[in-house]
Amino acid sequence: MFDKETVHAIKKGLLWHQRDRLFSRWKERYFILTRDYLHCFRRASGSERISEMGQFLLKIKLVDVEKVEWENKKTYSAVVLNFGRDGKIFLRATEGLEEWFEFLEECTLTSKERRRALRHSHDGKPRDNNNITPSLDEWLTARQKI
Repeated sequence: MFDKETVHAIKKGLLWHQRDRLFSRWKERYFILTRDYLHCFRRASGSERISEMGQFLLKIKLVDVEKVEWENKKTYSAVVLNFGRDGKIFLRATEGLEEWFEFLEECTLTSKERRRALRHSHDGKPRDNNNITPSLDEWLTARQKI
């Protein structure tokens, strides 16, 4: 779906956001989803606002998300970004939440795949920065034969 140079917004819009902490309340925020991050902004206020996007608040690395889950409550549904021991973030919307869920799930999986690919060499073996690379090792072996 994405090529290496893709850094544009995949999806953006207003969502309600809540953390899984004591006394946490639902807050309306403006979100921008890119291929590796979910950016969160305050909702713009005032009559002269140009867009719904206000002050930057936080950026969530999608590789840090363990699972993207769908949760049905009695009065609403929510997308849950599960960070394991680091907690959860709940997102809900009046419409289009299913699309947010699909994009978040897909972007999280592809971001993790790209991270794994970067950690492995072309032959599939994990890179170890403390060891000599194969080409240098081959060069040293050839030199010793001379």
